[in-house]
Amino acid sequence: MKDARTTAMAIAAALAVGAVLLATPAHAAMIDFDMAGDLDYFTKVGSGGTYTWSNGTGVGGVNGRVDTSGTQDQSKTLFYDTSFDITGGGTLETSVLFKAEVGVNNGHYSRIVLGVEDEQIQQASSYEIQVRLFKDHSGSTFQPQIRASSWSGPIGDSFALITDDWYRLSLSITQTATTDIFDVEAAVEHWGSDGLTLQSTKGSAGKQITNADLYGDASLWVGMLIQNDGGGAKAIDNFQASIVPEPSTLTLLAFGVLGLGMLVLARRRRRR
Repeated sequence: MKDARTTAMAIAAALAVGAVLLATPAHAAMIDFDMAGDLDYFTKVGSGGTYTWSNGTGVGGVNGRVDTSGTQDQSKTLFYDTSFDITGGGTLETSVLFKAEVGVNNGHYSRIVLGVEDEQIQQASSYEIQVRLFKDHSGSTFQPQIRASSWSGPIGDSFALITDDWYRLSLSITQTATTDIFDVEAAVEHWGSDGLTLQSTKGSAGKQITNADLYGDASLWVGMLIQNDGGGAKAIDNFQASIVPEPSTLTLLAFGVLGLGMLVLARRRRRR
């Protein structure tokens, strides 16, 4: 009887450990900016502009967000302080919500950027891979784009932002087995006045991107930039970044857990 109980406990433990491993990303961050100290997880790089914590209304009506007024200088970026490694597999997934202010045709560019770089640099326009909303100097609408170094391409039609509504930028990057090639997915979504309910997708696309600088680099940095010379974003909230294991990794892990349970059962039967 004691043998049976021990066997059952071993199987249960193996399955529990497997379940936790299957459900847990390799590395994950969720910063809701509900407290001023949440901004300490980030490094401000460059001169000009500010990213300031405030107790203004954030996503879901909860007080706490990062105000971006005064971040007109494109050399001022905000980097999450921990780097990510996808050289061993998995996908880097990141997103952030921003509170909008309507675009203005005033002769100035505006951009809201979420990107990945191989170092914490100043110029967000140099991010190796990024999703962004971009307003030209001669217009008032924003176009969703994927940008890779000096190349950029649209992932949706230009549209007018609704002041005080929340929008979400999301980006996922997977290093493929082919040298210098990444699978990239990006989206720009409208999340309404409270930031809790998806209203519409303004643009989304998947693309294979060639980038020799990022490929094989074990330290990828996620950064944000708000350049709102002509409207754009007045605040950001709910930053997320994580490495999600690949489906193949999950499958192998599941088989490993199952095999451990079968091995314990087989040993128990041989003792009888």
